[in-house]
Amino acid sequence: MFFGWSAKVVHEFGAFHAIFNAGGGYGMAAFHSLWLHLPYKKVNSEEFPLPGFRKGHRIHTKQLPEHFQVAVPGDSWCSFSQDMFRDWLESDGILFNTMEEIDHVGMEYFRQQIGCSVWPVGPILSSLGSKARAGDDAEATMHLCMKWLDSKPTNSVLYVAFGSQSAPSPSQTIQLAMALEACGKNFIWVVSGSREVNHEDIVKKIDLVMSGSTKGRDMKNKACEVMEMLNNAKNDEKGFKGSSAKAMEDFLYAALSKSCNY
Repeated sequence: MFFGWSAKVVHEFGAFHAIFNAGGGYGMAAFHSLWLHLPYKKVNSEEFPLPGFRKGHRIHTKQLPEHFQVAVPGDSWCSFSQDMFRDWLESDGILFNTMEEIDHVGMEYFRQQIGCSVWPVGPILSSLGSKARAGDDAEATMHLCMKWLDSKPTNSVLYVAFGSQSAPSPSQTIQLAMALEACGKNFIWVVSGSREVNHEDIVKKIDLVMSGSTKGRDMKNKACEVMEMLNNAKNDEKGFKGSSAKAMEDFLYAALSKSCNY
C-alpha cells in the first residue's frame, strides 16, 4: 500500500500496475477516507460520518487509533499518508485479501472513490511454516501450537485475537488474563488490543460462546456459515468458479491484456 508512487514509474515502461492490500476492504476504506478528509477535525461531535460511504456509516472518535488522535492537518505524517493514497489513483487496479460477499461495502467504496478495477481475491494466507512475516522461529512455533491443539478435545479451545492495529493497556491486559484464567477453558491468546472492560464481563461472553446456549450455538453456526462462504469464494472446480477465483482470473486477464498491448 505504501508503493502507490511506483505506478508512475511502472507506466513509464508501459507495464501494468496493481496494488495488493493484505487486509480487508472495509477497514482500508475507512482508513483511506479518514486520512484524505480528516472528518473528525471538522466537527464538534464525538461521532461523525465517513466521506465516500453511504449515509449511515459513522465512526466514534474513541474508535480511532492513536495516530489519528494526535494527527495535525499539514504535518509530515498527514501529508505522507494523503500523498500515498492520492498515488493510488494512478494504479490500474487494486487487489484485496477479502471476498465480495462479505466485503461489498468496502469494494463499492474503492470502485467509486478510486475509479479503477478492484479485485477481491481472498482469503489468501501465508503457507504453513512461512517465515515471511514471523521470522526464523515461525515453523517451530507452528508445530508447537499444532501439537498442543491436537492434544485437546474437539471444540474445546477458545481463540482470542483482536487484530494487529491496537495494543492493550496494562489494565486491559490484566483484565483479559484474569477472565481467561477464570473461565476454565483451553485458549490460545494472540496478544492484541481490546476495549476497557472488566474481567467478569469477558467471562460471561466466553461462557456464552463456549456453552451450549441457544445464542452460543447461533454464533458458532454463523461462524461456520462464514467459513463455508470463504471456501466457496476460492473454489475453482469444473463447473463452478467462486467469486474470488473469478476475480483472480479477471485480474490476470487484465494484466496480461495490457502487457500484450505494449
